[in-house]
Amino acid sequence: MLEASQINSLTADQKAAYARQEEVFQSSGWKDIVAWAQAQVLMQSERMSSASSWDHHLVARGARAAFMSVVQLQDTTEAEYVGMAAQAAEHELTLDEIAHE
Repeated sequence: MLEASQINSLTADQKAAYARQEEVFQSSGWKDIVAWAQAQVLMQSERMSSASSWDHHLVARGARAAFMSVVQLQDTTEAEYVGMAAQAAEHELTLDEIAHE
């Protein structure tokens, strides 16, 4: 979760989108989806190690990567917003420096 100062540096649209996403990530439904995806990651890892062919291994590896994307979505999304906030703060600092020249 972002700190208040980071949230304040976002645009109104970014703040609204962030709030909606946080609401989703805090829901019990999302937690159920993540738990299911984590179980799928383990299952696909087992399929990778016991695959009867290289093709089956590759299919399991691709499926595992897809499920990992779901598991990591909250962290990935937060990192995006941290980056947006840092960029906005840097932009604000540049504007302050220009104003004081």
